[in-house]
Amino acid sequence: MAAVLFLLLGWSDRHYWDEYFYLFSAYAHSPAELVRYEQHSTLFPAGFFSEKIGHVLILHLATRALGAGERALYQLQALYALMLVATFGAAWALLRDLFGPRLSREATLALAFSPLALYLAYKTLSEVPSLLLVTVGCWAFVRACLSRSGWRGTAWLASAVVALAAGMLCRVTAIVAFAALGLALLVACDERFDRRRLLIRLIGTGAAVLALYLCGLMAAGGGLMRIGGHVRGVVTSHSPVQRLYALACFIQGFALVLPFAWRRRGDRMVRLASVWLAAAALPFVFGFEPRYYVAALVPFAVLTAVGLREAGGRAWLALFAALVLTNRLVFAPLMPYEVEQSRLLSLARAVRAGSPGSTELIPWISDYSLLRFAEPALPVELCVSDLPGTRLSSRGHAGALAGGDLWWAGSGHYVGSRPALEREPRPWEYIGWTYNPAGLALVRLLGPTGLGARVAHDAGMHNHLTGSWVWHDPTLTRRLTGRRGEYYVYQLGGERVANGTALHPERSEGPGLD
Repeated sequence: MAAVLFLLLGWSDRHYWDEYFYLFSAYAHSPAELVRYEQHSTLFPAGFFSEKIGHVLILHLATRALGAGERALYQLQALYALMLVATFGAAWALLRDLFGPRLSREATLALAFSPLALYLAYKTLSEVPSLLLVTVGCWAFVRACLSRSGWRGTAWLASAVVALAAGMLCRVTAIVAFAALGLALLVACDERFDRRRLLIRLIGTGAAVLALYLCGLMAAGGGLMRIGGHVRGVVTSHSPVQRLYALACFIQGFALVLPFAWRRRGDRMVRLASVWLAAAALPFVFGFEPRYYVAALVPFAVLTAVGLREAGGRAWLALFAALVLTNRLVFAPLMPYEVEQSRLLSLARAVRAGSPGSTELIPWISDYSLLRFAEPALPVELCVSDLPGTRLSSRGHAGALAGGDLWWAGSGHYVGSRPALEREPRPWEYIGWTYNPAGLALVRLLGPTGLGARVAHDAGMHNHLTGSWVWHDPTLTRRLTGRRGEYYVYQLGGERVANGTALHPERSEGPGLD
């Protein structure tokens, strides 16, 4: 019943931009090709594919089996939602062995309906398979430590190594969840776990996992230096406001009940879960997105369950339901996303139906990736030439993509200059959007406090409609012909007109940031 409710409540048309980068890339190219490509890409940072190569491989195999198209898209998203359901089962087994049946049931319920778990539902992000595999690995490790039989304990330990290494290949930072659990078990003084024996097993398991991970990474052509560079970029390139936003979105309304768990700070289970949560969350306080805290989800759920019991007493389930609904209605629109999936797909089809034979020009790579995968028959062309904050940052520069990026986009699917545009069938339809919708919602929410402008500045919000040379070309006119949700459609003309519909390059057409 809870699993069905999770699948219903977790459904959302709002998706994160990385989903489509990986989906289209894994469909159009092999994992080995993508690892080689990332070394020269101006679109993606170093380590973008290699640090999640297991996730890329899952998508590559799935798209080989399902093909492309909108139906395949929804099937893949359903597969990832079911992975989360399997994660809840693995977490229940882990928590049952650690804390007993009652708390394991309540904590698993809190896990399934936690803000981050519901946010990840139906999202084809690397956090989903990595969380499943690492949770299975943590459970297998605990079973190995609790097992009295030598051969059985060895089998559980071997299973833990394989699952943890696979989870790390799906997302390199996922191993933090295991390290945090190991530290918590050492600190909590649980009489079931002999400290000396536990420490030896932790060191041995960690070394075996790292060795197996490195073998998999090198087999794919990856390297630790590129991953380190990507991690360093995340840690150093974002403001304290963004980090606070990520933490607040991770906790949301559950912040009201978490302090009540401290009433039982003398209990072994609360002590263990507190150390586990702190050790799993602290490495990600420099992150700027809530999903970075995925390694801390299970201990967060344990303390939430304890806090609910302490705060709500017998009515804890009603309090829990109220908090979940508040999170979904109030905070969910503030969780980061870029793409309103069905709106973009339906708009692209409507444009094609209204302008048969047209060329659809897309100035942003997440939208381009979605349309190339879900609607492969559409004449979709990428025309991006400005990605602020990356190596591709030359406002309005025509033909900005290098050879490797042209390969990634697909042969004949990049329009980087006016002469190249002239070779495309008319009419030319320019489809894009302005500012990050979640960012806009946050700016408007904080507007009365005077913090809205600060948030917009610190987050580096920029108008995605202006991300192409097309927007700045003085020889092209633009006429707004339609809108659906956050998306706008402009029909381009080849010369200026006298009635003022053409814009100067320095002016912005469409809605601004208010």
